[in-house]
Amino acid sequence: MIKDLVTVMIPCFNGETYLNKCFECLMNQDYKQVQLIVINDGSTDDSEKIILSYKEKIEKKGWQFLYLYQSNGGAAAAINNGLKSALGEYIMLYDVDDILYHDNISKKVECFKADEELGVVLNNGYFLNEKNGTRNLFANDKEYIGKQGLFNALLFEHAYNWPGSYMVRAEMLFKQLNNKKIFISPYGQNLQILLPVAYFYKVEIIEQPLMDYLVRENSVSHTGDIHKQLELQKGFTLNRTGTIKLMKIEECVKKQLLTQIDIWNSRKCFIFAYNHGLVDEMKNMKNHLSQCSAFTKKDRIRYIVSKNSLLKKIYEGLHKIKNRSI
Repeated sequence: MIKDLVTVMIPCFNGETYLNKCFECLMNQDYKQVQLIVINDGSTDDSEKIILSYKEKIEKKGWQFLYLYQSNGGAAAAINNGLKSALGEYIMLYDVDDILYHDNISKKVECFKADEELGVVLNNGYFLNEKNGTRNLFANDKEYIGKQGLFNALLFEHAYNWPGSYMVRAEMLFKQLNNKKIFISPYGQNLQILLPVAYFYKVEIIEQPLMDYLVRENSVSHTGDIHKQLELQKGFTLNRTGTIKLMKIEECVKKQLLTQIDIWNSRKCFIFAYNHGLVDEMKNMKNHLSQCSAFTKKDRIRYIVSKNSLLKKIYEGLHKIKNRSI
């Protein structure tokens, strides 16, 4: 690892629409010591042409530039490919469709330099709606993270994990990975990077927004298809469980964590099915929670009222009144 160097890895599949803006953000960064690794994940558009057109500009900026090509295998496989060549003291990921502010990299490096025990630095940012241009703040739950730790916050959705919103210390990451490889999943790569580091090391949160996360209508992670949403929920849970199974922790702790995640995910799917009238899914999750002795009184009430539209309206009305009074 090269001291002070930041390895920025960009997995790209058919990103031609966003690549010019992506490279503009990189060219505007005020941090000087960067190794840029772009992994073309089998794109069929003009991504390769656009990426390589920036090679000279990036190198003139004083950065290292590495372009890798692979057959389409997903972002997690692309990151594993990139990790083999990562030279930086710090590692961050960046999606081609997001926007990094000019000091995104430097602000996070400053935090690491101020505390050698830090393993992760997070930053806040804005959701940017591609369709109408509106921006809404996203902020990590600092109170929850302070009390429960980043590891639990990531497990139970109290922290964000977008590329561009975090950086890890490479030595601490590689110490926890087997052969510099993360869990391969078709549902992303960020939790696989963050969880092993968050479990063992300190975290700092930069409350200043340092990026825009682009919300694209009908993108993979923001689909309006309820069945696809349910699939994604289960897929992101797979990232959690798959990563924990590979982590270097005691088996009894691993088993306990996997049970907690299973119950949490099953209840999330149960509530999602209730809200969207997915009868079969609701029944499956009810049976699973019952087998785990985790089907609560509240779950039982939801299950009963879901069978009668009038009861469901009354229950939801009472629930809204209760929430207003809190």
